[in-house]
Amino acid sequence: MVDHIAHMASIGYGYSRIDVIYLATDLAVFMGKRKPQEDILSNKWYYSFMKRWPNLTISKPQKLSMQRARCASKETLSNYYKELGTIMTKNNLHKQPHKIFNMDESALQTEHSPGKIVHDIVVKPQSVTSPRSANVTIIGAGNAIGNAVPPYYVFPGVKFDRALLLDGTPPGSDGQCSKSGWSNSEIFKMYLEKHFLKYVSHDVSGTPLLILFDGHRSHVSLTLQDWAESKNIILFILPPHCSHILQPLDIGCFGPLKACYNREAQLFMRKNPGCKITRYNIGQMSCSPYQKGLSAQNLISSFRKSGIYPFNPKAVDTSELAPATIYPAATSDEASTMNNTQISQEDDNTSSQQFNKAATLTIQQFEASSSAQKEQDISSDQDESNSQPLLTLVPPESRYSDDIQIYTAEPIIELNTSNNSSNITTCTVNSSPSGFLLKRNVVSVEKTEKKRKHFTITGNLGKKKNMDHLNQSKKKGTFTPPYKKAEPKTVEKETRNQNKAGKDTKKRAPVKRKSSTVMEKIEKKLNYQRMMLMQVLVHLV
Repeated sequence: MVDHIAHMASIGYGYSRIDVIYLATDLAVFMGKRKPQEDILSNKWYYSFMKRWPNLTISKPQKLSMQRARCASKETLSNYYKELGTIMTKNNLHKQPHKIFNMDESALQTEHSPGKIVHDIVVKPQSVTSPRSANVTIIGAGNAIGNAVPPYYVFPGVKFDRALLLDGTPPGSDGQCSKSGWSNSEIFKMYLEKHFLKYVSHDVSGTPLLILFDGHRSHVSLTLQDWAESKNIILFILPPHCSHILQPLDIGCFGPLKACYNREAQLFMRKNPGCKITRYNIGQMSCSPYQKGLSAQNLISSFRKSGIYPFNPKAVDTSELAPATIYPAATSDEASTMNNTQISQEDDNTSSQQFNKAATLTIQQFEASSSAQKEQDISSDQDESNSQPLLTLVPPESRYSDDIQIYTAEPIIELNTSNNSSNITTCTVNSSPSGFLLKRNVVSVEKTEKKRKHFTITGNLGKKKNMDHLNQSKKKGTFTPPYKKAEPKTVEKETRNQNKAGKDTKKRAPVKRKSSTVMEKIEKKLNYQRMMLMQVLVHLV
């Protein structure tokens, strides 16, 4: 069960605390150590379980989109490093890190994300932020020896006022305006021609300059490729949806930049109460964060961690590639459509050789990986229905025991109220926990709308059973609200009851008690503490 929990967390479908409790309860029922009628395991068992297994911990996972999880595979990275190593060896770039640059853009908003603050336990913490407006794009670049290019800003608007918008920015900064505040192909080309080459020492007749960037549609155009060939520049496009593990600026530079910018924005709001952040303040507020985020230390460590310089195809941790193992290999058609969404939206007829090598990198890798399994997948795909689960059987890795095969989660299937017995098929399993995990689905909990405490649980042997043990011990009777009066009795019934019993038997409405507020509870606690303090003082005297 521990291996199963660790594997599910590594592929991006981890269990929460309550999921682990239900999984362990179902396993105990299967092994005969617990009856189905008993309550689920308590939190005390959970904390003891976590102490027994120190390799398990609980933390908030990082969000990962399905496209990133699917594309960041071992085949993609192997083809990427193979192509990158070939280009660096051919152009003698392994010993010239000052010729290897990475370029990327990020958005800065007027509405910042506040950090943690110190507050009283009674008060609900709040943080005043500026209203949300259009984004301001900042384009940054740096090389493998730690030299950063001054930032290039893209402000929302039509007229670019250099004196106001670039006030307080780092030395050498420049910018431009666009209607949306986002970069486009024209702005990106202008950035390379008039801003990037101004701060980069490059000899056209010498060693070529290698620039790595993602395949966003604003970065790709025919005129850009022609300009790069004339300037002896190699434009290398990273694999799609893999920038979070392959792009140096995304790995170790833009994260500190955003954190420092949020602190500067929070400090600005505290020093200027009642004022909001506008696009005229972003240049001054992003000066120090840009210099700290794209520092020499961060750039050098980011290029090392991404495996670009020093060149290391095994620099990326294999745990970051685990989510891609649960997805089947994409066909060439799927790979081409996936690649076209990023690269070929504006220029479908690109004919450059260098650009095609980098742009079709993903297509070649998917064709190579899918051609070997194409014949085996045809027969199985025809038999499966359209409602095939997203996740299938995952072979256990080397760190798991060989006798335990692990199944991943399947979508929760609602129970049919009619003909449940005919739809359920039983299967025989071993009595060991390995057979329990082998022949069953992962336990899934689903609440119904009618009863809040009624759960539908996938039990052992793959059957569906209802466990309503939470309502067995606590059965609530009907409750009459205090404001609802009883129905008035007739005069004849009242006189008859008074004559028989000699007294009025009319029911009185229950008294509505006052609910103590938070301040009253705090006052009670303070009074109790004062009383205990006085007793201690009297005892000392």
